[in-house]
Amino acid sequence: MSLRDQLMSDLKTAMKAGESARVTTIRMITAKLKDVEIAGRAKGAEG
Repeated sequence: MSLRDQLMSDLKTAMKAGESARVTTIRMITAKLKDVEIAGRAKGAEG
């Protein structure tokens, strides 16, 4: 299971349990991972 899959599973669990702080934290982590992934693609296209 990849890190992204694990985070999405944890997100679903936290949402069902009503843990808003955990949901917010996991969403911020996944957003940053996506930003890094996009930045890596852009950098690869230039070089």
